[in-house]
Amino acid sequence: MIAGAVAGTIVTVVLNGRRIDATIPATIVRGVTMAPLDPFVRDLAERIDCLGGGATIRIARGARELILRLGPSSIAPCVPPDDARIPLASVARALGASVAYDARTHTLFVSIVAEAIAPFSPVPYVPPEVGTVPTFAPTSVPMPRPTITGIPRPRRTPVLVETQPRT
Repeated sequence: MIAGAVAGTIVTVVLNGRRIDATIPATIVRGVTMAPLDPFVRDLAERIDCLGGGATIRIARGARELILRLGPSSIAPCVPPDDARIPLASVARALGASVAYDARTHTLFVSIVAEAIAPFSPVPYVPPEVGTVPTFAPTSVPMPRPTITGIPRPRRTPVLVETQPRT
């Protein structure tokens, strides 16, 4: 949600320091920056797949995946209409980008954050000394004891009681 933004304001989108120029600009609708799917998401995504005849699009970047429903199924396969607009900041965050908005200049800054990959460092194999036999000492683990809190309630079992008729 963009505070203090006027509906219909044209928003400049800067992706990784490069201004994105589009034939249909991003605008503010009800406090949210709405932008056409192309070219904004094409620069963010690594893979875009059409599902369900083009009415649903799957956007992927690394391990992140987002599914967008564009509208009626009468849309031509894999060709979203020009008026298909998406909440750009929400989609960018879902794909792992950081988003900042400058209200003074009406600029949305989107920075793609590279996902850190932990380096693989295998543990070196040390062969056992010749003539030794590895032993495994069993360890006993105490059984967990249940923790009872609060006031204990007795178990109530229904008892059939026959009443004597009044005479």
